Amino acid sequence: MARRDDCKCIDEALPLLTVRNTRLVVMLSLTGECDKAVLKTEQIRVTRGGKPAVVVATYCPFCGKKYPVRKRPS
Repeated sequence: MARRDDCKCIDEALPLLTVRNTRLVVMLSLTGECDKAVLKTEQIRVTRGGKPAVVVATYCPFCGKKYPVRKRPS
């Protein structure tokens, strides 16, 4: 997986959470971007066929460093 060189927060948090039977949801990028934390969301009013939105962090939720953005080829 593509990890950031200057931010190892996800790597450091995973073993600490494992001992509490917990894990982070991490978005795996197939485009070569670094892995990003996914924030849990839920619907306020449950509707038939509705799903909660997926929210992907653009900054590390632990240290606050911006995740790099890979420019798409034009």
